Amino acid sequence: KTASQFNKYTPEKIIEMRKLGRTLEKSRREIFYTQAVFMKDYTDDCPYHSVIGQFLPSYETLTNAQLRGYFTWRTRFRNGDVDTNAPFVFMFLYASEIINGVGVASAQDGYDILSSLVSEADKNGGEFSRVMSSMLQDYVVYYGLSPLLLSDKGDSGLYRLLDRVFRCREYADDELFEAVKELSFYNVGLSRFYKKYPDDLKYVVCSVIRHLTELCDEKNKQSFFETMFGTIVKVPYRMFPQAPFYEKTPHVNCEYIAGPFNTYTCKNGIWSITKIYSLTTKSRPLGDIVKASEASMRKKYGFRYPMKSPAIGKYEKQSIEKAIDGLLRKKEEEKINSVGI
Repeated sequence: KTASQFNKYTPEKIIEMRKLGRTLEKSRREIFYTQAVFMKDYTDDCPYHSVIGQFLPSYETLTNAQLRGYFTWRTRFRNGDVDTNAPFVFMFLYASEIINGVGVASAQDGYDILSSLVSEADKNGGEFSRVMSSMLQDYVVYYGLSPLLLSDKGDSGLYRLLDRVFRCREYADDELFEAVKELSFYNVGLSRFYKKYPDDLKYVVCSVIRHLTELCDEKNKQSFFETMFGTIVKVPYRMFPQAPFYEKTPHVNCEYIAGPFNTYTCKNGIWSITKIYSLTTKSRPLGDIVKASEASMRKKYGFRYPMKSPAIGKYEKQSIEKAIDGLLRKKEEEKINSVGI
């Protein structure tokens, strides 16, 4: 055949795969799974470089030329030849095969492949990258891999920061304040006062957070953490919601602790997740406490540039004043002791 004839040629394997899609009276997800198993060892050598205007495709939605392009790309990817200019839909299709356990030797093998695909998707960012990262996180949970594989994937990094505030009494000031800076709506890193007195502001803010945490616990009210970030709730969850994932048998009952505020539960094949309701990456209430602490410190330190304090509650004000007074006494005692020495 000439090159033109070869490019227009449709291999028998793809024709047979198409027939499977037409003859099976099954769901879209099961059809994809059946076709994926049928094509798991197929290879091709007919690249496709045009744009494919689809976001979440399946085999059925691609033309024969696009399918040949996909299987050519997959063949090369498996051989270590990664085409970074390939259409995103190729990576999505391959990821969909992986989450269905097709063409992988083990769950860990599937994770390694999927992780490579996510890394490629991350180079371009956007919604596609988010979908791929979500698939990777669900894969780790569904197949019971180590939670350590979730580090820096999905919301895991955020949850680690939140844990420092939640268990504030177990973390040193440096670790706690670093989390506060990342989670606070108020950007304290740009503050002139903070740049001049970083250790002092760190000490006061951490003291206030620990004191308010204890106070809320004593009064049996909503916890300080939930006041800052939202209520911890348990809601239904669907694994791989945007991909053609076919569950051949219901998942066994299990509980998977992905993080301090991220626990997945499967009971009778139905998944749920415990998480923080209405969580935002930046907390305005936490920012108000940081800013109010700084405003009060500026006043007591006679700082050249005063700051207007945001509106906060009575207990927050009392806690801030107590922490500042305690710090000033401590500094005065240190000064006296140094002179005495």
